[in-house]
Amino acid sequence: MRIYSLLILIPFNLLISFNAFGQEQSMPDWIIGVWHNPYESNMYNFEFWSFSDGNISLQKGIPNKNQEKENLKDKFPGYEIKEESNDSIYKIHFTKELENIIYEFKIHKTNFSEEPLMTISYIENGNIKREHLISTLSLFRKL
Repeated sequence: MRIYSLLILIPFNLLISFNAFGQEQSMPDWIIGVWHNPYESNMYNFEFWSFSDGNISLQKGIPNKNQEKENLKDKFPGYEIKEESNDSIYKIHFTKELENIIYEFKIHKTNFSEEPLMTISYIENGNIKREHLISTLSLFRKL
């Protein structure tokens, strides 16, 4: 009986592991909405990240200046897209042949803000282009 139970548990554990790491998932509820870096002092460096079901877009610069929205998924045509998420991280992978691009959005609870704040990291082919920093210029607040 013990061996029979073990044989049932092994495939079940593999199924859970496969679903947790590699299956496409939907965007977590905490990230849905518009996030902005209000602590940035240079308005030309403002960023507005918009997350809606299945869509991620970025606007840069001064608000209300006819900014063009860049849809993240349109930026990488022909790439395989995989998403991972949990209670505090949303990660999206863009893969094509030898190229691998990862955007990671992480929510933080800080002692200086009642609202959760978000940081962003960006990795291109193993090279960190932007990393999670909990400094005022790198924090995003939900609008």
